[in-house]
Amino acid sequence: MKNNVKIIHASHAPLPELNSDTNTNTDAKSSISLVVYNLGYLPGSENKHTTTEMITSIYSIADAALLLRVGGLLSVMAYPGSSYMEYNAVKYFMEGLAMFSSKTDWRDFVDNLPNDDELLAKKRIKYGDRYEEKREEVKHQDKKSSNKKSQSQASVRELVKVALERVTNVHGNAQTKQTWRVFDHRSLGRPMSPILFTAMRIK
Repeated sequence: MKNNVKIIHASHAPLPELNSDTNTNTDAKSSISLVVYNLGYLPGSENKHTTTEMITSIYSIADAALLLRVGGLLSVMAYPGSSYMEYNAVKYFMEGLAMFSSKTDWRDFVDNLPNDDELLAKKRIKYGDRYEEKREEVKHQDKKSSNKKSQSQASVRELVKVALERVTNVHGNAQTKQTWRVFDHRSLGRPMSPILFTAMRIK
């Protein structure tokens, strides 16, 4: 097993394979068939301050999309209850992958995404006061996201656009047209439950 498994203690962004100047991310060189993410809090941590962040998560997921071979699967578990903006960034990025083979230009899709204030308004309408206790529990996450936005000025829409552009245009070279099959899997009747997104690269 030690010859086949390597454990790396590092951030998921960027993925280690993309640090190499010799990696051109071509289908001929890629043998990666599965990349899995479980976003949100660190399992087993004593508090809930150790958590994934929207910007690094989307950059990493874009890296993963570049590394997957044709037929490979990208799986992302996101948590709208505790990381609502990160969840939206994942959702729109994955939907953007599906738009690569759509008659509608993916850029038009991204340009018409809700802005961050509209997303937060939708959150209040969708979840309402029934989840006030849960929202108080994760209030620090919204504050943290707000502070990061003021520092980086990266909205969900902007972040998704940059990430999708990376997937379609690597090292300044336009990539061949990609086709992705994207699904979301959610529990009915439980709006704050984790949501699993899967994307398979068809070509």
